[in-house]
Amino acid sequence: MKSIKRFFIFVCTLGLLGVSAQAQRLSSPFYTQLKQKMAGSVFAQKNPGLNRLAWMRYYPVSTQVFDEVGTWERMTYWFDSSDIISAMAGYLYQMYISASVYGAAQAPARLNANYFGALDAFEHMRDRFNAQDSLDFYRSHKKEIKARLADYFRQAHLPKYNVDDLKNDYVETAFLNTLKNSAGKNGRAGFVLARAKWTASVPGTEKNFFKKYMQASLQELSRQVVLYEENAPSLDVLDKTAGRYNSSSKQYLYRPATDECAACTYDSCRKICRAVVGRKNTRSTNTLRLYEITMRSQKGEYLVSADGKNNFVSPDGQKYPKWQYHAAALAVIRRGGQFVPVVIDKFLFTEPVEFSTWLKKFDSRTTVMYLKPFRLREADEKRLVRPDSRKGKNIVKNGRTYTPYPIGN
Repeated sequence: MKSIKRFFIFVCTLGLLGVSAQAQRLSSPFYTQLKQKMAGSVFAQKNPGLNRLAWMRYYPVSTQVFDEVGTWERMTYWFDSSDIISAMAGYLYQMYISASVYGAAQAPARLNANYFGALDAFEHMRDRFNAQDSLDFYRSHKKEIKARLADYFRQAHLPKYNVDDLKNDYVETAFLNTLKNSAGKNGRAGFVLARAKWTASVPGTEKNFFKKYMQASLQELSRQVVLYEENAPSLDVLDKTAGRYNSSSKQYLYRPATDECAACTYDSCRKICRAVVGRKNTRSTNTLRLYEITMRSQKGEYLVSADGKNNFVSPDGQKYPKWQYHAAALAVIRRGGQFVPVVIDKFLFTEPVEFSTWLKKFDSRTTVMYLKPFRLREADEKRLVRPDSRKGKNIVKNGRTYTPYPIGN
């Protein structure tokens, strides 16, 4: 009897292991056909980490300013699943493209930097989707998601996607397991760092172009401040500790804009965006992808640098206070058939640098990266201002006094 029980447990264990392994395998006639097409593309295989972007969907930059999600919008949002359906179909499409270009036989356990761009549709949503719920949502809206996928592949002139082939479900479940495993406690999925599967250098013309707007942004921000107010919407986007709270009243704080990495990132993106939208030249909305990067620690309170320390160092050797997060601008431009990823970050470099060079500043074991397609936002436009006057260390804006924001070590 005991031997029968042991055999039963052994079989169940093998079954579970088999299901676990199968869950990450990528095997369907459609995926095989897509992988063969990408394997036969000289362009895709020449520089897979970047050239996969040629088939991936993206959001062109725009000068339209988006307002915040109001209370009533937030309450009714959950009853409208159409944007989540589009985002999930977009994610699956991006993963199909990336994995096929890489010739992957299995989905990655977690998203890493070589899959950047895969989360664009989720990050572009006006409200956040909890990636922990992705498998349940997929099962509940599979028909609609697959219909969108079929449209995306048809629009890209790629092999026909069969919505009725159940083998595609296994591939998509593997990709959604990757998404779920990439989510933090708040449900937002991010990218862990990994050795780049791309090679790139920043041509002098591109470096000069982005450096021009980097310097213009710093000149403008030198006269501006970032305003903080407890309970302000999305306050944590521009602040590392989400303000200070006084039980009797709100506390109004400010920081010089050039001291705040998220403010520098936003303004750099804003200037680049306005420089290319509506212009007919080599840099246009058809050749540019613009992101706001946010780096956070996945294992502790503070970010860790590549040398294992909590304090990052400026280009001139000055030690910064500990960072709970860090932000920078990423521009991916296509020139002469090549993609060039450029990061603008005045806190770590004096000039624009190639993406993988910038990533090497962070500890790969503890850092998680979030990439959000850039858009102009009403809240940030209001928060980045020029003071009306100064009173000692305080500033005055619209009749209200703001005190300096306290900074730790």
